[in-house]
Amino acid sequence: MVFELSSLPDGDSSHNTLGLIMLTAYFFWVCAKEAAKSTISWANVWFWMVGLPIVGAAFWFFGDLAPSKIPDNIDEIPSVLPDFIIFMGETIVVTWIVFFSVRLFGAPGRVWLREVKENARLSAVLANRKRRVQLKSLLGEAIVSGEKLLQESNGDAVNPESFEQDALFWADKTKKLISSAFGSGEAVLFLNSSGYPVLVSPNKLTQIRVYIDCRLRRLTELVPRADTLPIDEDFKALLIDSDSKTEDELFNIPKQSAS
Repeated sequence: MVFELSSLPDGDSSHNTLGLIMLTAYFFWVCAKEAAKSTISWANVWFWMVGLPIVGAAFWFFGDLAPSKIPDNIDEIPSVLPDFIIFMGETIVVTWIVFFSVRLFGAPGRVWLREVKENARLSAVLANRKRRVQLKSLLGEAIVSGEKLLQESNGDAVNPESFEQDALFWADKTKKLISSAFGSGEAVLFLNSSGYPVLVSPNKLTQIRVYIDCRLRRLTELVPRADTLPIDEDFKALLIDSDSKTEDELFNIPKQSAS
């Protein structure tokens, strides 16, 4: 449970005061539950060290509280057994009160520390989720940029040299994106075509198209795996604001020049 003062109702001071009172009461209730945790089991174990001396001292100071009769022999034990059971119950109750009081004194600090850690954990989870969504968006834009390169290479006036430079530039930018997020292993895999049927052709444009197609396959395989791969903590400093950029601007892919 996370306490949010910002969730208090806006309005006149009476509403805010009531909200603060309710929040304070709930906080002390949480502290009381935190203090009561495990105290019963501790009281059952440590009553002889804590409760017994306290109850014994109370009997010594206040004689009226002491058992009415102490047995002189074994035969008289059954007659005082109820007093003995009450005495043991008193020692356990006193021990529980002592442990509860001690734990209640430190409960606000423990509850506060627990909430701070939980807030930090949730913030880290949300930040990681945001980085992952932004990363998958960038990977998707890389796929769109690669597909656009393939579409623009279908014309008759395509310069193979320029097309090759554009393809290598796109692959290099995408590799840097993958490396910054997942490390060099995934970046090397992105540039590797193992496992794909490679078309051998003397036509240079066809070779470049095959090269781009293999990279696109790696990207389409990486996108679903991105949900399970750990993202580098420093990746947030390398993110690009893709909302204000087109795919070409994002990857700085120059327009192909006609031959």
